[in-house]
Amino acid sequence: MIAYMRMETIIQKAITARVFPGVVCGVASPKSVKEIRAFGTTQYEDAGSHAVEAETIYDIASLTKLFTYTATLQLVTENKLDLLEPLFLHFPQCRQGKKSGLNLWHLLTHSAGWTIRTSSLSHLRDRAKLLDAILSSDLTHQPGKKIWYTNNYPFILGELITRVTGVPLDQYFQKRIFVPLRMTSTRFCPPESWKARIAPTERDSVRGLIHGEAHDPSAWSIGGVSGQAGLFSCAADLLKFGQAWLRMEVPGVDSALAKAAVTVQLSDAQKCEIGLGWKLNQLWMGLRAPSGTFGYTGFTGTMIAVSPRQDRAVVLLSNRVYPSAHGPDRLAVQARMLNTLWR
Repeated sequence: MIAYMRMETIIQKAITARVFPGVVCGVASPKSVKEIRAFGTTQYEDAGSHAVEAETIYDIASLTKLFTYTATLQLVTENKLDLLEPLFLHFPQCRQGKKSGLNLWHLLTHSAGWTIRTSSLSHLRDRAKLLDAILSSDLTHQPGKKIWYTNNYPFILGELITRVTGVPLDQYFQKRIFVPLRMTSTRFCPPESWKARIAPTERDSVRGLIHGEAHDPSAWSIGGVSGQAGLFSCAADLLKFGQAWLRMEVPGVDSALAKAAVTVQLSDAQKCEIGLGWKLNQLWMGLRAPSGTFGYTGFTGTMIAVSPRQDRAVVLLSNRVYPSAHGPDRLAVQARMLNTLWR
């Protein structure tokens, strides 16, 4: 209770400073959800705004990547993919030069060497053209040497999952992850019947109010289903996902591989640490975050952090991009919020 009193003070100050209009905070142990609390509104005092509820659904942006990484590890577990197999076995554009040495490990650790931004290619509005443009571009860095966070890698992985399984990515996630974990309020391209539960994101000069459609421009440009962004979810569902990783009981993923995914695989001079997809020991997790904490953030204002040492998973969901993505930085605020939750 004291922790939430401290957190509520931080949140109310953030709302007043227009860091975000509202937020949902959830905490779970390996077996049970401890608490989910909602604060603020969906759109400040603007028309159409209403109070945020525990069940409010958010565009989770880059948290989508975690499901792509999980699906990739499932296929590795099933020997349908191998972490060290050359990428050119699936994508001939990678057969020449430095790209010939690329493998799945490079993609999962964000160290393949591409720095081209998918958002700069959203004008293509075609999945195959987007993939070819990325794969055909030159590498900026030597593979395996530098961590460079980019949407390219999970996008490529998402397309690879579809190629290997013959199943569209949204259907694969539904069958292999959402159904086993009973995540009933998580999906790409949510139906109109969900819209009342969904917090809008940005008021875009071209698209207008983005509400119930992928905020990420490259994901939106290809229909809202992509390996790097586009999923919508709520706190309860994401806590189920966090609990699965906390218990090391991830559907379809070998336990040893799951443990490797949350162990530092690569670090660089900027003290970035990454496992197989998951980020580790980041400043945004809070100064009190125990060593070994892993998690991820989403551009729209979403976050998940899991601490094996404290047997705790934490989810923070907000639409900090409302009404503009150029508002105050929310990472420092999230770090202070998390500090109230770590024991």
